[in-house]
Amino acid sequence: MMLFSSNFVVAAALFFSQAYALESTDSVINMNPKNGCFSEDSLKEYKLSVKKDAGSYDLASRIDSKECPVLGIEVGETDFSIIPGALLPSDKDVVKYEQENQDIKITKTLSLDDKPYIWNFELDVKNLKTEPFQGDLKIELGTESEHRDAGGFFSSHPLEHQEFLSYSEEDGLKRESLPFQKSPSKLMMFSKIFENLKWAGRADQYFTFFILPIDQGPWKVELLRTGYNIGFSQTAPERTVYRGHLIKNLQLMPEQTQKLKFQIYGGPKVRHLLDPFPHATQIIDYGFFEIIATPIFYFLKFIYSILGNWGAAIIALTFLLKILFYPLQLRAYLAAQKLKKVQPKIDELKVKYVDDKVKQQQEIMAVMSQNGANPMSGCLPLLPTIPVFFGLNAVVQNTFELRHSPFIFWIRDLSDKDPYYIMPLIMAALMYLQQKIMPAPSGDPAQVQAMKFIPLIFGFFMISSPVGLILYIMTQTILSILQQKYMNYRHP
Repeated sequence: MMLFSSNFVVAAALFFSQAYALESTDSVINMNPKNGCFSEDSLKEYKLSVKKDAGSYDLASRIDSKECPVLGIEVGETDFSIIPGALLPSDKDVVKYEQENQDIKITKTLSLDDKPYIWNFELDVKNLKTEPFQGDLKIELGTESEHRDAGGFFSSHPLEHQEFLSYSEEDGLKRESLPFQKSPSKLMMFSKIFENLKWAGRADQYFTFFILPIDQGPWKVELLRTGYNIGFSQTAPERTVYRGHLIKNLQLMPEQTQKLKFQIYGGPKVRHLLDPFPHATQIIDYGFFEIIATPIFYFLKFIYSILGNWGAAIIALTFLLKILFYPLQLRAYLAAQKLKKVQPKIDELKVKYVDDKVKQQQEIMAVMSQNGANPMSGCLPLLPTIPVFFGLNAVVQNTFELRHSPFIFWIRDLSDKDPYYIMPLIMAALMYLQQKIMPAPSGDPAQVQAMKFIPLIFGFFMISSPVGLILYIMTQTILSILQQKYMNYRHP
């Protein structure tokens, strides 16, 4: 959402024909003068894509210009996003906006904090009636679904992983994914009152927005799927509309004003920036393979601090893993040599006991045992590489630091697919070359022929994978080829 640097210089200005704006060196936050809604939260430093003409990343106005997606206010039955208001005089680094109807007056106060990505929000609610008021205050958190085509096989829109978040002492971190629904029905997805709510908000692939109530007491968190979609242009496809609210029950005597204070974080999902907030680093989600992904990230970050290139860091990681797993590779190679040596005897036993499968298996196992040949030994090197593969995939797709990180030549974003599909083709070719120099597998000739198509099939399924993951596989394959040649020389 918002990106503020610690040395920002803030200018608050009123644009009569456009919007009220808070502008820092990193972002522009516009408030709609008609209703006080946030119509723009543009991050100057971060772009929508790596294209030169790509606009700044804006997370405030992507839902619906007719709605009030970020910090929209409802009090009782009154939706203040449809009530005109007025700007109040304030300091240069503060924006104040006031709205009222016959019953309620609200005053929004927005100011920038002295720390990056943090701003302060105050809301005054005054009862204008001559009798007590009781009702819910609802604060809109700006939830939205993924793009309709997000993460498609040949889609130009990358994965988004939109989700609604809340953290409380009672339940810990709660996540609700916000997928696109072609024909959505209205559904209350989550609704609960918390005595000790720490924060609530939303997150996409790389950015997060959450609000921390300063005032103690019970807060209700609610997530509603509205039951309708909103269509956009080709560059911003259809989305399903969700509504996430932070809710507090208000009881006001006549002419009484209740002041509510909040702290808001709006920025990238970066660990050291999220550390000041309770348990907020859990927003960075590596999924099931987090126990593997976390050390991979820290190793890549260390190498990046030396080399200054995330692609080079991935290559260095692959080198290290190849060294660590070499004993397993050597063991598998020697086991394959032993198996190859006894294969003629196994073939004889298959012919000799063709009508007695039980006896055939007994004799084959006896021959293998006598010669120290184990067909399962060839699988050992693969076992540790599987969690590493998925762990690295989680890091490449969910780490903000790798977003829009270039490698070399045409590769300008390691977290996205190759725009020209060159890397998957190179990867498939290298895998085919590796097959050619590997010891020929023994067994059914039809199975041997089918194995030749694996590089092509794997390359096809990896065609939309992040380049960083493909770079890992390419490096792994090249090192495997060199390692195979070395083992052939050392252990003929």
